[in-house]
Amino acid sequence: MQDKERPLEWLKREEVYKPIKDNHLYIDKTLLKLFSLLHYFKEDGPERREGRAGVKTAVLFFVITIVALTEHSFIPIIFLVIILVRISLLSARTIGIILKKLSMGELISVVILLPAYFLGHQVTVIRILLKITVTLLYVNTFAATVKWNEITKGLSKVHIPDLFLFTFDLTIKYIVVLGEECVNMLQALKVRSIGRKKKKSKEQANILGITFIKSKRMSEEMYDAMICRGYSGEYRVTHRKIKENKK
Repeated sequence: MQDKERPLEWLKREEVYKPIKDNHLYIDKTLLKLFSLLHYFKEDGPERREGRAGVKTAVLFFVITIVALTEHSFIPIIFLVIILVRISLLSARTIGIILKKLSMGELISVVILLPAYFLGHQVTVIRILLKITVTLLYVNTFAATVKWNEITKGLSKVHIPDLFLFTFDLTIKYIVVLGEECVNMLQALKVRSIGRKKKKSKEQANILGITFIKSKRMSEEMYDAMICRGYSGEYRVTHRKIKENKK
């Protein structure tokens, strides 16, 4: 009897396992970035209203064309005043998003144009920066006040090629789909992470590799579905409103 009980003695011993603490801050930062990205594409705030997408798109193209072709600073200044008045009517959060994107674009432009400024082309540099500022404000305001499906509809109204519309629409949709896949994998990785990980970059590379494989598989499945449905290259933008049942 003693020989049979000895092999089971290890079941009675209490095991105390204390894993070495590690910093998983890189997972949390990546998750926050993905959540903010998905929230940006999924959000339908009060500023993003349906309707008049074609008019807004036509105005956007008109302003960008006029600002790019004009040789005087008077016309961009007029457009700048108009868009600043329009932005002042938006919420504080939307204004912050627009100004944040504007600052990033301005910083890149300043770095590129800085050598020309010191070479004696100050007036030209200031005029170009003014045009860039007006263009970025109009584009960012358009993106912040028009729904993503309405953007595709607006682009179709100004006769943008179907191939561009199809690519743009699929890009927006698959950013959300693949972003959600990355969020699920990062959350699973965080739950299963015990102790100290020495090769953290390898984990990130694995997630990117799995995301690439899934995106490739999705694209192949979508291609087969398009072939089965007789896709001829014409992309029709439909707009369907869901009506609530009134009791």
